[in-house]
Amino acid sequence: MSPPRALLRCLLTIAFALVTARASATPNFPGALSSKVGGPAPDCSICHVCRVTMVGTVNTPWGSAMRARGLVKYDENTLRAAVDKMIADQVDSDGDGTIDVDALKAGKDPNPPTCDGADDPFVPSYGCFGRIAPVPSSGPGAGLALVVALAVAIARRRRRGAGSASLVAVVLLSATTAGGCKANGAGLAARENTLTAARPQMTPVTPSAFAGELRELGLDPMNLPRFEDLTTRQRRRLMGTFTRSLGVACNDCHDRNDYLVSTRAKYVTVQMWNQLTRPFQLEGGGPVYCDSCHHADSRFLDRHDKKAVATFMARELVGKLEAHDKQRVECESCHGTPFRPLFLPR
Repeated sequence: MSPPRALLRCLLTIAFALVTARASATPNFPGALSSKVGGPAPDCSICHVCRVTMVGTVNTPWGSAMRARGLVKYDENTLRAAVDKMIADQVDSDGDGTIDVDALKAGKDPNPPTCDGADDPFVPSYGCFGRIAPVPSSGPGAGLALVVALAVAIARRRRRGAGSASLVAVVLLSATTAGGCKANGAGLAARENTLTAARPQMTPVTPSAFAGELRELGLDPMNLPRFEDLTTRQRRRLMGTFTRSLGVACNDCHDRNDYLVSTRAKYVTVQMWNQLTRPFQLEGGGPVYCDSCHHADSRFLDRHDKKAVATFMARELVGKLEAHDKQRVECESCHGTPFRPLFLPR
């Protein structure tokens, strides 16, 4: 095959991948489930909240129950085995008295209503792989437009007698780093190199700018529930406040191949919510949230200078925070006695 034709095939493959990347639910499961249970083939929303079907977004009560019973993507044997366990356990996800499998036989969704914000602009898209940048993304079509533009550039180089092989790497790199998703309407830039990134400024702690959004979710910024007690809708909406507070994208916390898998960053997020955001407020009553300390930077402590860090924390945390019960905040309030330098060891 001649180089131009090979390159064209490569471009078409990339374009197809960009167009179809968002429809990555397991396609054989609806039919397999219908065959196993006996009812009509269910919609993808039986497993994916609001039909968000990227890898790792099996997060409905039915989908989570099936995963807990061994369901593995594309593997119909695990699906059938999980259904048998659902029957044995008499799982009734929506609590209506009809077990999930019987609901499926009748062509009904066994889940309680969970899609209460499919078009909610504050729900971040899944599959993001960069950092938030101020330039808005133009959606999946941007990647296809990039491929077309590069193809035109290659054709022009060929007419001028210039080689096109050197552009292959550019095409592949650009296609895989183009703005293929959005997070709260913000485009995604390439990840920064943490080894060469600017040192954190250790900006003073301030009242949160997200108090209004939290109230819209039915949350009291001064009396937040445990993270484990949040509803599905609240968690989805809160992801947007996390990305903006810390200046990160989805897969800075989530595994891009499976959003439900446990990661160190997810563990830290939950613990920071439960152990720092919930118990404390600023002196005088100002709400404390992620942005109070981070100011759109995931790293807000300059750990190159331990003395400066200690001074900052004494001034900005011990000096400015108080517990909701008005108890005095000391270093030991977070680090314990005896003192543990690491706040959240795992």
